Amino acid sequence: MRTNESQQNISTNNKTKNQKLYQAKETYADNNPKLSLESLDAEEEVSAALQVGTQKDFAKALSELIKLEGSTIEGYKLAIKHVEDTEHKEALTLFLDQHNQHLNNLIAIAKNNKIDCLTTVEDFEKIFFAKMSVLVGELIITEGDRPILQMLLNNEKDTNIAYERISSRQDIWPDAKELLQKAYKDEKNHQKQLIAMLAL
Repeated sequence: MRTNESQQNISTNNKTKNQKLYQAKETYADNNPKLSLESLDAEEEVSAALQVGTQKDFAKALSELIKLEGSTIEGYKLAIKHVEDTEHKEALTLFLDQHNQHLNNLIAIAKNNKIDCLTTVEDFEKIFFAKMSVLVGELIITEGDRPILQMLLNNEKDTNIAYERISSRQDIWPDAKELLQKAYKDEKNHQKQLIAMLAL
């Protein structure tokens, strides 16, 4: 009897949580009208970040890095809206500014070399939410900054790996080398500071 009651309670709790997650995603989609619930539930691009920098030619690697940067920026924009600690918000805002600078530089390099790449916020939002569809709801309904900081740290680990790979490629373009190395330095600093925030 108690087992049945426990199972029923678990089922009820899961149902309530799923309803909250759906409502959270629905609310976020309402606030971002160019997104849909289908895009929030997409399963594309989940492991793409792990492959950035391994592409056969540099142009393709750069294009994939632009996607990753754009997606990372969307993560920071979401995080800044929901973090509670003022110092965290200030630090994340600085990181976001640096990521925006990196993205603008990467897109400029791609265009200078006649390479097609994603450039719109809508494209980057779709990539981000495809990877983070469930976690988006969790972040919105969970109290405290820790889950948000952990999400950002996970994203930064991906960008660190990507920048390390692409900045050390033998076929790197001369006009990209210095900018990529500078961006990689920034990314390492972001990761280091997020680890420190989570350690407190």
